[in-house]
Amino acid sequence: MTPNKRAWLYDLYLAALILLAFILDQATKGWVRGNLALGESLPPTGFFRITHTYNTGSAFGLFPNQTLLLMMASIAGIAILLLYFRNLSIPPFWLRTSLGLQLGGAAGNLVDRITLGRVTDFLDAGSWPVFNLADSSIMIGIGILAWCIWRSPKATAKPKEEAKEQEAPPVATVVGASRGPADVPPESPQHPQADRHG
Repeated sequence: MTPNKRAWLYDLYLAALILLAFILDQATKGWVRGNLALGESLPPTGFFRITHTYNTGSAFGLFPNQTLLLMMASIAGIAILLLYFRNLSIPPFWLRTSLGLQLGGAAGNLVDRITLGRVTDFLDAGSWPVFNLADSSIMIGIGILAWCIWRSPKATAKPKEEAKEQEAPPVATVVGASRGPADVPPESPQHPQADRHG
């Protein structure tokens, strides 16, 4: 498979993952809004429940009542990810998996803010703030990206060192090419007869 075709398949995978994360997020939010009253939980009790609620902040209820600011931050974040993702030295599959999850989740929450002025949340686990699939998608994508960046320097350090060793000229050649006065052998006497006088 040629490099161009491989890159095209990776980009197709990225687009499909963005679309999948976005559709799943919007579909689950739509079901919750259409089947549960605001504040209603299914089941009514238990550690994990589906609870219809909303927030005007970011993921997990942070920065409440900052809809416009968060909309701008979401758009800026999406633009930065799209602009710089090709320059990251991360395996292409994991890079596109991370970006696909982040972009799909960010787009899902951004649509909520634009159309509703708030984000629908419904995943209720114990005392943890209620969240949604878009939040989960973003956090998983960030985790994958952080793991890849943390692993990347260690994976690339050895090949770089080997390349430097291959590029370096042999030591003998360097010494021979830059001999100083101390390395020049003594010349033979020009008047050997003069050394015989006692």
